[in-house]
Amino acid sequence: MTGKFVFALLAVMILTATVSEAASISKANIQLRCRCISTHPKRIARKHIKSVEVIFKGPHCSLDEVIVTLQDNKEVCLDTTKDWVQELIEKYKKIIEKNNQM
Repeated sequence: MTGKFVFALLAVMILTATVSEAASISKANIQLRCRCISTHPKRIARKHIKSVEVIFKGPHCSLDEVIVTLQDNKEVCLDTTKDWVQELIEKYKKIIEKNNQM
């Protein structure tokens, strides 16, 4: 009986630790994987872009990711190796730097 009790107690402790860990991750809003499954193949005009989000590679993903929100609130991932995407990032960096100086 003691062996079954110890096993049950251990199982409950592991389950509690797992649930509390999952809860703390979801509260922190941490992404544990890449957000971009695929990238948009064509150039997107800046007038259609509402915002740009750059997520640098890290333990969650081995790639830098660029996610744009379009005027219709659709999110699209861009290929960071494309020249036009690099130019877009640089333009948005300049806008942010300019706004921070004001």
